[in-house]
Amino acid sequence: MYNGGVAGNIQVLGSALSPVVTGNIDLFAGQVELTDGAAPPMASETESYLQLRDLQLNLKDKIQITRRPILNFLAEGTLLVNGSLQNLSPVGTINLKRGQVNLFTSRMTLASGQKHVAIFQENRGLDPFLDVVLATSVGETVRNPQQQNPLSAEINDIPASNLGELQTVRVRAEVQGYASEMTESLTLTSNPERNQTEIISLLGGSFVDTFGRGETTLGLANLAGSALLGSVQDRVGQVLGLSEFRLFPTTAISEKGRGSTLGLGAEASIDVTDDLSVSMLKLLTTEQPGQFGLRYRVSPQTIIRGSTDFAGDSRGGVEYNVRF
Repeated sequence: MYNGGVAGNIQVLGSALSPVVTGNIDLFAGQVELTDGAAPPMASETESYLQLRDLQLNLKDKIQITRRPILNFLAEGTLLVNGSLQNLSPVGTINLKRGQVNLFTSRMTLASGQKHVAIFQENRGLDPFLDVVLATSVGETVRNPQQQNPLSAEINDIPASNLGELQTVRVRAEVQGYASEMTESLTLTSNPERNQTEIISLLGGSFVDTFGRGETTLGLANLAGSALLGSVQDRVGQVLGLSEFRLFPTTAISEKGRGSTLGLGAEASIDVTDDLSVSMLKLLTTEQPGQFGLRYRVSPQTIIRGSTDFAGDSRGGVEYNVRF
């Protein structure tokens, strides 16, 4: 349930056979593991009689609230705890400073500029009500339609440049519900706008879509990467002061264009404002120059994009989205 540092003062009241513990305790450099409502382990005879009465727990420095493998938050706040060790009843509000949630095969982090809280209520045990906003960015391949002659039996050669281009879709998830029911209580939105089915497909697409195209190796790499690279991405992003930093496996076309290999890409971005962001994208396993991008949202439907690698490949465009 909790593993970490403890300091403070407690009082033991009652009798030796029915002790009651109260007081004020500071928790630091520790981890609180949330339960899922499963039956608690059997307690010793002494523990079964021990009761907590208005025990104040102060979550201080470096306290994590986790529910493996779904969520991990850095938290601060105060809880008033009553009940037995097997049936704790904490009450209070915890502020979530930063953290992440693993949703489908994507990793979402707490959105900046928002207030995120976990509210512990009486009779709900260690299953808090979450009021948080999560955000992530996912890649979406926009495939360019090809003009075909329906009367021709020939198969047209499609240039590699026309197979599609990768664009970033920013996904936002608002969670208002209990931790044990998080997937049922979230609302998904995106920019550019996509419907719920499309967003879910994008969040899981790094794994599902690659298998659908027969790219088994890339699919497995994406699934493993979502689990193994998450902590590295968080640490690098925090140290460099980035709005977002992500590492992702991808396929890299060989220089002769006759094959592809599995590679590693990195993308770093900074949100200058809510509508303006700059980014840098680089395939780390190739000698291709990095791509610098600028993105400005004029309206919910209109986006101005520009990118360059400072080596002769510069692009710009205006994107207007209309959903039918």
